[in-house]
Formats: sequence, C-alpha cells, structure tokens
Amino acid sequence: MVNIPFYAEFSAPDVKKYALGGWGFVTEREIASYPELKVPETNSGFAPVWWYEGRELTKLVSDGGAVYAVPGADARDADLEGRVLPLWFKADVEPGHYEATVTLAAREDTERAAVFTGRRHIAWIGKLRAGEKRAVRVLCDVAPIIAVGGGDAAAGDLGRRECRAADICLVGAGLADIKIEKYEGPAMFLMGDSTVTDQPAVTPYAPGVNYAGWGQALQLYVGTEYLVSNHAHSGLSTETFRDKGHYELMLEQVRCGDKVLIQFGHNDQKRIHLAADTGYTENLLRFIRELREVGAEPILVTSLARNTWTSETEYNDMLLPYAEAVKRVGKRESVKVCDLHGKMKAAILAVGMDRAKPWFHPCDYTHPNDFGAHMIAGFVASELVRLGVIGDRNIEPWPVRPPLEGLKRPDKGELPEGMEIPPESPPLVDYGMIPGAPWPIT
Repeated sequence: MVNIPFYAEFSAPDVKKYALGGWGFVTEREIASYPELKVPETNSGFAPVWWYEGRELTKLVSDGGAVYAVPGADARDADLEGRVLPLWFKADVEPGHYEATVTLAAREDTERAAVFTGRRHIAWIGKLRAGEKRAVRVLCDVAPIIAVGGGDAAAGDLGRRECRAADICLVGAGLADIKIEKYEGPAMFLMGDSTVTDQPAVTPYAPGVNYAGWGQALQLYVGTEYLVSNHAHSGLSTETFRDKGHYELMLEQVRCGDKVLIQFGHNDQKRIHLAADTGYTENLLRFIRELREVGAEPILVTSLARNTWTSETEYNDMLLPYAEAVKRVGKRESVKVCDLHGKMKAAILAVGMDRAKPWFHPCDYTHPNDFGAHMIAGFVASELVRLGVIGDRNIEPWPVRPPLEGLKRPDKGELPEGMEIPPESPPLVDYGMIPGAPWPIT
C-alpha cells in the first residue's frame, strides 16, 4: 500500500509499471500477469478486447515530462480507427474516499480529453492545446462491492470483493504528475439496476459502442461536492438489491448526512409481485425508512425511459406506472424526486426513435452508451440542482461521434497461434416478457 498523501511525477525516461501492493501504469501485459486486474468491478473498468489479451496493444512512452499511451506492436490499424487507448494509472491504497489532483499533458490539440476514476466514473472532460499542462481535481471511490462478474469472472457471481486501489484513466491526454489524498466530504450513494451501474468498456475505446450507466457520469456534474459511490448492478430490482447483499454492504459505508439516490423499475416490472402499486412501492417505503434511521437522505429517481415504440410515430411508455408510483411515494413521504423518466421521455420524443438510438448501446433500446450516460446524468443533475442538492456546474454537451458499431472480430487466421475465438457472451441481464408487451425487455 502507498502512503497517503501520495505524490508522483513522471519526468524520468523510464515508465514505472504497476505491481501488486505498489503503484504504476497498467498495460495488457500487467493485466495478463495479475488475475486480480481482470475483474472490471474492482479495477478501472477498461479491459482489452479479447484478441489483445496478453499482447502489446498499448505501449507507454515518456515525453516532455509526462507519460502517454500509444499503439503497441500488436495494435491493428483497423481497430484504432476512431478509437483511443486509455492511459491507466493504479495505486494500491486502503479502502476509503480519495481526492486526486491530476496534471494532464497534451502533445497535440484535442477536443475531448477525459479523466475516469474508479470503475469508469467520468470525472472531467475538456479541451487541451498542444504543449498544455492542466491540473484537475477529481474524486475516487475505493470501496468493497458485490461483484457479479465480468472479464474472467463472467461465469458466475463473485460475491463480496474488496477494492484496494485508486484507479485513474486518462483518454486523449498524458499524465505529468498525480497527488492522492483523503477526501473528507459527504458521499452520494446510488442504488439501481443496469441503467445506473458501472459498466465496463473494451479497449481500443469508443464512447458509442460500450454499455454505460448514468451513475458513471454523475461525478462529472457533482464535481467535488459529493463523492459518488455506485452500488447499482445489472438485473437488480428493489427486492434483489437487498436479497443479494448490495444494500447491506452499502449501508456499511453510509454516514449521517450522505445522500442516497434510488432508481429501480426495469426489473421490478418483470415480477408480478413487484408491481408498481404493491411490492415495488412497499420496498421503496422500507428503503426510505431505514435510510432515514441512519441519518442519510433518500432521493427517489423515476425509472429511465426506454426507446420503445409501437410504431414509428407512437411511443410505448412501458415504465409510466413505476414513474407515477415513485412520485406518489415521494409526495406521501416528503422525499425529493428526480423525474428522470419524464426528462428522458421528452428527449426521445423530441428527436424520434431513430435519432435517439445513438444514445443507447448498438441494437439496444434500454441501456445507454457513454454518450447517453453523459446526457442522462445531466438530466439527473439538473433535477438535483432544482431540488437544491447540488450547484449548477454548467457541463457542456458531449456530441455523438462515430464509431457507433463494435469492433470487427478477426478471422481465425489472424489470431496468434493457440488463441481460439470465444463463445458469444451471455446477455447483459436476463430477458423476460411482460404480459401484453410486444417484445422481450431487459
């Protein structure tokens, strides 16, 4: 473990690689060497697409007092078109809340540099000029989590996993120096499903082709007012968030004065006993009572609207009963309500089904990509501003840019000797039919 406060600068020509218990930069070689780095939920959330596992996709270079990620010897030009390689820095620390001062560097003009912390939380986005160095302050959550798979863990539920590292990833910039210290401010905890959770992304990275939850982008809008701690997970309902241990683990970390945002509904509506006016409402009321007992403030968020239509001109509002139930609970219990459902529905209706698709993962109408998560987090933040919870930080929009399709997998003849094409990945979450619904939903 490194000592806190921790400081490192990167003016030396040699680039320090990460080793367990210490600090340094992570590439595909380090991921292959340490199985612990293959679980996205306890790392940066970035992982090489499978055909780059253990190969040199990323090369690290020192230039002008900063470290940069550049294409390695095995990187294919076709895979890099429109995509970038994140620069991953990792420092092993004790669990807790941290503030990092990160000095970014640029070798060329960039319209969209970004800093991700923890499990792919977008903490800063901005422009950099060639030769510029800029220090930004970002927050990083290092906390235990119920890991439900990903990477090498995709075969099953891993249960509780301890997270003991501060992960900082830069996109479109180099790292000149970094200081990490404890953050003593309040936290904002998130409870929810796959539309909220911290989703992993493959590298080479493109914002439009990976899954993302809006909880991953909320830190950008909150700034350093609150540290965002995301305990949402794919497939969870108001029932299974409690039954599978996520709620208990979160409560271990909640302190008096913290905020807790609650958004469910997508998976509740698949279960008859979790109907909007019965089990769903009852579970929300129980969460509200228990969170108030420990001194936290619950804040309800209406379910994210899907891009679902019965025709090209008629929107199919499958989550309206759940959104209305949340508003009734909020009024009854004097709980603040962020009407995310209403804001997202209005945005979808304003542009139509086809023009809304680039906000979602390709071929998906429920789960956002990074562009969508950024926009949706902005909707949540605007509601938090209206409710007096946070100040307005005036974050600029993130324009959608291609690519909007996933990487093309190589033919078998293009693979290294001994590497096999893996089977198709399972769906993100279980699929089910709602009585009367025209298609499976998730």
